[in-house]
Amino acid sequence: MENIAGQRIDRFDTIASQVLDKTGVSKTSFNNAFANEVKQDEE
Repeated sequence: MENIAGQRIDRFDTIASQVLDKTGVSKTSFNNAFANEVKQDEE
């Protein structure tokens, strides 16, 4: 089960990277923005 989840995350990560490449958003800035959203949700 865990392996399938890992593969899905890898696949999502690959697709996300391709989308970010096309939109010109750097993966680092996307990850930072995402981390900030998660932090806000947790507070």
